[in-house]
Amino acid sequence: MNLLPVCHGRTLAYTQSGNLSSPIVVVQFHSIFSVGGTKQLNPSMRHIHEERGVHLLAPTLPGWGDTSPPLRGTSFAACIIADVTALLEHLHKDVADLKLYLVGSKHGSIPAQILYGAPFDVFPFGRNIAAVLVTHPISPHESHKQYTDSFNWITFMMFGAPSHILPSNLVLRYYMRSLRRKLSTVDGALPLVLHMFGRMSAKEREILLGRMKKQGLTEDQVARQRAEAAVLSVKTSWAGYLAIPSVIRGDWGFKPAALDKEHAGRPIMVICPKGSIMGQRLIESYENVQAIYCKGKDFAVVRGTSDIWNQFLSIGTKNQSA
Repeated sequence: MNLLPVCHGRTLAYTQSGNLSSPIVVVQFHSIFSVGGTKQLNPSMRHIHEERGVHLLAPTLPGWGDTSPPLRGTSFAACIIADVTALLEHLHKDVADLKLYLVGSKHGSIPAQILYGAPFDVFPFGRNIAAVLVTHPISPHESHKQYTDSFNWITFMMFGAPSHILPSNLVLRYYMRSLRRKLSTVDGALPLVLHMFGRMSAKEREILLGRMKKQGLTEDQVARQRAEAAVLSVKTSWAGYLAIPSVIRGDWGFKPAALDKEHAGRPIMVICPKGSIMGQRLIESYENVQAIYCKGKDFAVVRGTSDIWNQFLSIGTKNQSA
């Protein structure tokens, strides 16, 4: 894990791999209870990155892991734009040929969309975005007031209206008491990860186990890796967790349907199951969208396939040459 000092005494944690001098940069955003990581790539993804000479960056989001939370009065959108700008300026001085590919799953789809829609005078690197890939995405609250229709009752209580109506983040703090005990150790976090594996379909499980075998890993080892990431995500503070409702419901700085031609012309790939309320909303809202419908809940199974990554890295190239 690398630590980059950013403005006003904050710190940005990130990992990187691949060709560090490549102008083809994939920025991958993690979801909740995780940190930025690039080591656990499956063989097909690693082969594609090596073949294309990709520089993979995985920043840890504000308030998670070793990345400082946003300063008081600073929105998540403003913070993530400043953090990614600082990271790219630090690692890539020459931006003339830079091609950015943004990737985010679930909560990680929020920063990917924020950067996609950010005004170019606020995020100049936005002009270098070749394509965006989001899986099981969250839609912008400002343009989708019915976003909670897709929540189950626990998710609704934690991240929906109750989390905003009740004072002092009372709902999340209530759940945090139990989570804090479980996520204080890797062994305590393991049952949560194994529960997630248990929700996968038989086909998804077979595919995932096959990938693990190719990497020389067992299910227990992969579960432990994810548990370790969960523990690291809240080891420094719980600021990222407590900010989830405000991040989801906050102002992302744009509305997909109102983007200008230059912004909307950049391709965005949306992977979601048929019937996904938020996914379908994005598919209908963005102009240059490519929808891939899938089954199941573990979208890493779909997103990790070589054909998806080849397709994703190719659509940006086609778009720029058009």
